[in-house]
Amino acid sequence: MLSSFFTKVFTFILSVIMFLSTWLCPVPKNAAVITFDANPSTGYSWVCEMDPEGIVEVNKEFFKNPPRFNPVAGASGTYTFVLMPLADGETTLTFYYMQTWLGHESAARVESYDFTVTDGEIHMEGPIFGWM
Repeated sequence: MLSSFFTKVFTFILSVIMFLSTWLCPVPKNAAVITFDANPSTGYSWVCEMDPEGIVEVNKEFFKNPPRFNPVAGASGTYTFVLMPLADGETTLTFYYMQTWLGHESAARVESYDFTVTDGEIHMEGPIFGWM
């Protein structure tokens, strides 16, 4: 029983630290953030492709479990891409939720977004939903 109590306290403290880390480390003003539902335990992950390249860059990408008092192995969460402008212009980003070793044919979900960068600011249009 005491062990269960310490597990819950530790999990709560970890959740607070994760929340504060995202709150205290804000995304830069000129960044765009795209978040998708994800579950890496299924073997699927999000992959980003750009056409043309050189207009925006993926500055960060990360998976995050929602805070829980009782962590669940294999639980779903969110996958986030933080995009930063590189040069003025237009580009299309296509995100594939796929098993990378099987390639695009394994994509369970595909989303495309059009981006325009003007004077260092990102403007996003989309999503344009689709399937392979």
